Amino acid sequence: MLTIEKYKGARFWAVFRDGELLAVTVYKRGAQAIVRALEGKCK
Repeated sequence: MLTIEKYKGARFWAVFRDGELLAVTVYKRGAQAIVRALEGKCK
């Protein structure tokens, strides 16, 4: 399961898959784009 959370109290956003860190982004929209891409829902 893919989740988006704040990264260690910083202003960054992290994408996790089953508790494993996949990516850290500056903007939440970037994290959402990564999740969409991994789920195969790219435009």
